[in-house]
Amino acid sequence: MKNKKLFFIPLVLTFFLTGCLAPKTGEEGNGHYNGDQTNNTTDGNSNESSPSNGEGNGNGNENGNNGGENGNNQGGEEVQYTESASFPAAALQSFLTSQNLTGTVPTPSVNATPWYYASGADDSGNAIFEAYTLDSGTPGTNAIEDSYKTQLAAAGWTIDDTYYDLAGYFADKDDVELCFYTYDGYFILSIYGASSSSSSYEESATFPATQLQAFLTGEGLTTSVPAPTGAIDNWYYCEDEDENGKFFEIYTADAGTPGQDAMEDSYKTLLQSNGWTIDDSEYEDYGYFADKGDTEIQFYSYDDYFQMWVYASDGNSGSGE
Repeated sequence: MKNKKLFFIPLVLTFFLTGCLAPKTGEEGNGHYNGDQTNNTTDGNSNESSPSNGEGNGNGNENGNNGGENGNNQGGEEVQYTESASFPAAALQSFLTSQNLTGTVPTPSVNATPWYYASGADDSGNAIFEAYTLDSGTPGTNAIEDSYKTQLAAAGWTIDDTYYDLAGYFADKDDVELCFYTYDGYFILSIYGASSSSSSYEESATFPATQLQAFLTGEGLTTSVPAPTGAIDNWYYCEDEDENGKFFEIYTADAGTPGQDAMEDSYKTLLQSNGWTIDDSEYEDYGYFADKGDTEIQFYSYDDYFQMWVYASDGNSGSGE
C-alpha cells in the first residue's frame, strides 16, 4: 500500500472527525487520505441528516469511513454522534475540562436545530470534539460560519482565514483552538484537545540529511535519498508512525510554480537522473511517488510549500493501493 499523503498546510498539525482540513476538489488534507463520509447516529440508529463531504482528515483510508448502525468507524473505533435539540454546550465544556483547557467556546448565536456532536481521538491520539448542524445559508453572505466569525471576533478571538479555501476558519483564544466552516449545507465546528503524539517538528537551516540517514539506517533501508534544492527558508522535519508504518517527513517554503520552477519539478528531475522511478498517475491528489530499491518517496509543491515523506517501499509503486 502506498503511504499516501494528501496535500496539507504544514503548520496546521491537527486531525478531525469529519475534518476541518477539507480537500478542495479531493486534494488537501492532513496525513493519510480519508474520504470521510460520516454516517451519524442517534441512539445507534442511522440518521439521514449527515454530512457526506469527502473531506481529508487524519489517518484513514481512501474510501472513507462507512459508519453502520452503531456509528462512524473512526480509526478502527466507533464514534457515536449524539443528537441534541440545542448546541451541546455542556458536553463541550466537559470535553474542555477533560483536556485541562481553561478557555470557553461561545455558543453559535443561531437558532439551528438539531445539533449532532461527538468526541474522540484519531490514530495519532489527537482529542477532538465536533458539532454540526444544518446550514441553509451561503458562505460569505449569511451562512452560520459568517455570523460565528463575527461573534468570535467580537469576543476577542483571533481569526485566521489564511487557509479558508482549504480548511475553513481557524480561531484561537487563551488555550483553546477551533476550526469552523459551512460546507455542502452543514456548519461544522471542531475543537481540539490534547495530543498523545510524541512527534514534533525540528527546525534546520539546511536539509536534514543526517537525520534522514539515521532514519533510513534505523529502518534497515539502504537506498540513498538525494537532497532537494531550491529552498528559500529553513527546513522542518520529524519522524512519525501511523498504521502503515514509520515515515520521515520534511517540508520547507517553496517560491516556485508547480509544473514550471517549483521544487517538486527540480526534485523530480534530480530523482530521475539518480535512477528513481517516478509515478505521476495520482499527481492531482497525492503529488509524485518515487521508488528505488527498498525506499519510496512522496513529494509535491503546494501553496508555497514543498513537502516530502520517505518510507519503506512495498514494491507496489503505481498500484494505487
